[in-house]
Amino acid sequence: MLGALIYRLKAETSDSLPAVHGHLMHGAFFHIVQSISPSLSRELHNSEFKPFTVSMLSLPSGLKNTNNRWEIIRGTSMQWRVTALKSDLLQVLLSVPIGYSFHIGNLVFYVEEIVADPDIEPRSGVIEEEDLSALCFQRNSIRSIQMEFLSTTSFRCGHRDFPWPSPGLVFGSLADKWSKIHFEEAISPQEVRGMAECISLENWHGRSQRMYFQRGRGINGFLGSFRFNLENISLEWKRYLLLLSSYGEFSGVGRLASQGLGQICVSCSG
Repeated sequence: MLGALIYRLKAETSDSLPAVHGHLMHGAFFHIVQSISPSLSRELHNSEFKPFTVSMLSLPSGLKNTNNRWEIIRGTSMQWRVTALKSDLLQVLLSVPIGYSFHIGNLVFYVEEIVADPDIEPRSGVIEEEDLSALCFQRNSIRSIQMEFLSTTSFRCGHRDFPWPSPGLVFGSLADKWSKIHFEEAISPQEVRGMAECISLENWHGRSQRMYFQRGRGINGFLGSFRFNLENISLEWKRYLLLLSSYGEFSGVGRLASQGLGQICVSCSG
């Protein structure tokens, strides 16, 4: 089972928060899981592939930024999106009690509400892998897939960052993430990368983004909206690529999805 949850949080204390704080959200996530299921937390720590993503906090407008740090005042409300690619982890995340208090850096937050209903929060929801596959494979016409890269996204080519959504890197990354969970619907990453040569980018609007984690250390990435034209491939492959793209809303794309990078929103036309 796949799940995307929105935690509605409120600050219990006042302090500052780094503008780039994905590593803090990663740490907060592990703290939450460890407090509810120590055995699952150890399993996640020991796993090379992390079957979850976390976003950075969705901050309200009007916050003051000083020296690349947001000044958070007690009582400030914000949202945090987390996803799980495995049922046991999803159940742990759903079981976090209302009022649960935890640290993000020097700040303390508590959980006001957990939303897993797309009618309330469009980027939340829970679905079985089989149902997601069925929704994609019932489509009889798919011309293109639109991806909105909502957070900085980057790939690694050799020893360098590659800040561009080439079809092979985007869909190859998604196929890699899919195959790590060993779903019944097998999709070969190698075949996907070969098929991606028939995909073209069209009608895109985006920009490069340099994200700094700390002084002198950062990553080159990109943001924006990109449409992938699928007209030159078979309907069966179009369905597979739509499935991978839809899965990407839970798994993220590219590097460091467990620290807030590579978050996408997907739609298709045809």
